[in-house]
Amino acid sequence: MKAARLHPGAGPSVNLDDVSSPHGPMLPTTVQIEVHASSVNPHDCGMIRQLAEGVYEKPSRLVPIRLGHDLSGIVTAVGSAVSNVAVGDEVYSTTAKMGAWAEEFRVHHLQVARRPRTLSHAESAALAMAGSTARHVMRVGKVSATTSMLVIGASGGVGHLAVQIASKVLGARVTAVTSGRNADYVRGLGVAEVVDYTTHNIRDLPEQFDVILDAVGGESPESCAKILKPGGYLIGLVGHSEEVKRTIASTSRDLGWRLRGLEAPFHFRTFLNLPRGSYLRELASWVDAGLVEVEVEKTYDLAEIQDAIDHVERGRTRGKVAVSVR
Repeated sequence: MKAARLHPGAGPSVNLDDVSSPHGPMLPTTVQIEVHASSVNPHDCGMIRQLAEGVYEKPSRLVPIRLGHDLSGIVTAVGSAVSNVAVGDEVYSTTAKMGAWAEEFRVHHLQVARRPRTLSHAESAALAMAGSTARHVMRVGKVSATTSMLVIGASGGVGHLAVQIASKVLGARVTAVTSGRNADYVRGLGVAEVVDYTTHNIRDLPEQFDVILDAVGGESPESCAKILKPGGYLIGLVGHSEEVKRTIASTSRDLGWRLRGLEAPFHFRTFLNLPRGSYLRELASWVDAGLVEVEVEKTYDLAEIQDAIDHVERGRTRGKVAVSVR
């Protein structure tokens, strides 16, 4: 079968290789999937850069590494302890381990769910990691109908899903930060207000927010703190700028830390992919109910995986970039 892999010493270029299909006995908790589509996330691009640079020295220097976290496809086999899906089911997943940029893949049954009936395989795969991340943001920030929320990067993969879940599903008041080019698109996602970051500085906003999601990584905690209510939540995604990393590293490990000059603390959270079948089931129900839409800017074939990666690396993607496998 075909699978995308990063080879030791080859830099960040990804190859499409012929590899062995999953074989051997199925573990009791494993689901085998014939992959029809996947997607590329900024997190994937960051992993590729880090592996190529030798951040993870041992695995990056010894063997080729399979890549990709998202997938949508059809179940071809299940372990003896699996009851949530069956052979023939159309499912989707975001996985803790890499390797989903391939024609077949095995995942833990708690990281898989039946895919949305109203989406294509490409759209389902595009939803998996970004949607799960957006869903976890709501949980961490305790978002509800009484929440005022600011989403920075509202037209991106996580951002465009987060604003819909917050506003349409949970009833929060959402202010979205995006470019003027994407303003009309984001306005149609149900937000209360759109701020064009090319003409406005967020620190000058008159409103204070209960939750700020920085889905881009370009704002410092100090800037966000000026418009965050005391006790509010600043939530960042992995991939923040070096300025943010230095700020966090120089402060207490206590997540409710004080910044110099502030009278009240706020909470800072940042996290990686959180594969949970429960999130995937919720997302599928919201999509099928018409509450959440998935934007796919472009779909590449698996043979064009490097082009898909380069597309995401350039930034400014509206929604997601998907990969068609079959």
